[in-house]
Amino acid sequence: SFILLFLLFVSIYCGADYNSKPKEHCPASCGRITIPFPFGLEEGCFANERFHLNCTSGNLTVYFSKNVQYHVTNVSVEDGTLTVSNMVDGNHAKESILIETDNGYALEKPLEAQFDFSMEFDHFVIKWAVANLTCQAAKKEDTMYACRSSHSYCLNVTHGEIFKGYRCTCSSGFHGNPYIKDGCTGL
Repeated sequence: SFILLFLLFVSIYCGADYNSKPKEHCPASCGRITIPFPFGLEEGCFANERFHLNCTSGNLTVYFSKNVQYHVTNVSVEDGTLTVSNMVDGNHAKESILIETDNGYALEKPLEAQFDFSMEFDHFVIKWAVANLTCQAAKKEDTMYACRSSHSYCLNVTHGEIFKGYRCTCSSGFHGNPYIKDGCTGL
């Protein structure tokens, strides 16, 4: 069957409020979903307010604006994606998304457009960047630089030719979480 993937680049700006070092003993899951840093549930556990997730009765949700909240079904640090399904309350949606099909067709639509998200579409894949900086510029901001593992490196995030920011990944031969100290380990 034909599935549309909804791609929304969430550029999260590293500023004075960027927390590059999470506190200890942060909740690591909600229901069956693992929550890796830079995402988190509690103050001090997420890198920035935009990475703040909510867990209620084993259901994980994320806010994209004050009134737009989605159910989270997967968080991937390796792919730099957040997979969400049906909007919790679509009455206030005024945001825009980029709709991209598997054949490359793309069209920007408001979230409030003619779609019934919960009935027509299985999920939406949201690609995120940790900050709206190039890798070169991010490395100069040492205390704010998000790639914390010694076996990690920075990737510039683009959509086509549109620059969106950077994210981190583990070096070849390593896996894990590049956003925490010693988070990338050998295979």
